This record gives sequence, C-alpha cells and structure tokens, in this order.
Amino acid sequence: MELAIVGVAVRQTPDSRMAVAFASMAPTPVRARETEAAFTQGGIEGALTAALDQVAPIDDMRASRGYRLHLVQVLLRWALTTSWPPAASPVWSKGRPVPGAAWVSLNGQEIEVALRGASTLLDALRDDLGLTGMKRGARSANAEPASCS
Repeated sequence: MELAIVGVAVRQTPDSRMAVAFASMAPTPVRARETEAAFTQGGIEGALTAALDQVAPIDDMRASRGYRLHLVQVLLRWALTTSWPPAASPVWSKGRPVPGAAWVSLNGQEIEVALRGASTLLDALRDDLGLTGMKRGARSANAEPASCS
C-alpha cells in the first residue's frame, strides 16, 4: 500500500480564482482559503507563510512533522510557479485573468498570447505566431467551427 506523505493541489475555480488544498496534513484534506487569500494579497511568499499556519502535520514512521512542513512549502511554491502560470504571468492581475490575453505552454515554452476581439486561440496561433500546423475545420452541423490537427 502506498500513502502520500504530503499532497498539494492548486486549481483555477470557475470564477477565475485560485483554489488550494492540502492532503495528508490533517485528519482530512483541507481547503486552504487563508493561503488563497494570502496569495492574492502577498503573492507566493504570502501564500507560503499562510500555508504553514493552516496545516497540522504529525510525526509518524513515514515522515517527521518538520519534513512535511518543508514539503508543503516546496510543493506549493512549485505549483504556484509552474502549474499555476498566472502567478508569474503578465496576463493575470491579483489572481484574476486580464481580458483578451491567454497564457499557454507551447512546445515546452510558456508564452503569452493576446486575443483580439472575437479571435480564438486558433486564430492567435495561426495568424499571430505563424503556427499553421493547426487547421481550421469545416463548420459542424450546429454551425460551430471545428478544428483539425
């Protein structure tokens, strides 16, 4: 049987805010609302400080309390800087998306793409970045455009 020593989850909510949860740091998984608020107000360093106040790890045969606290900070920093591009992206402000911009990972590079008016990500990739491998497809039966690759 395998058990996690520490779990950290970061995701974007439907209203474009950040949600953070910790697992294996308390009797049940913890939604870290104070960490979320601290990130919005103080960035990554604020979130890391708040995270330590929200968890109550134990010492056991799998890991010490100190090691678990260290892992929470390492994993949360990693999640906020790599899995949560808005943290470092100029297309995000105070944890919220800036209209008309997108942050994408393209061929291993994180890039900002400006979306003009009603343009789509496909239009930006093809027209602005010259990446024509993705093709516009025929319209489907419900009059929605389809894309083919």
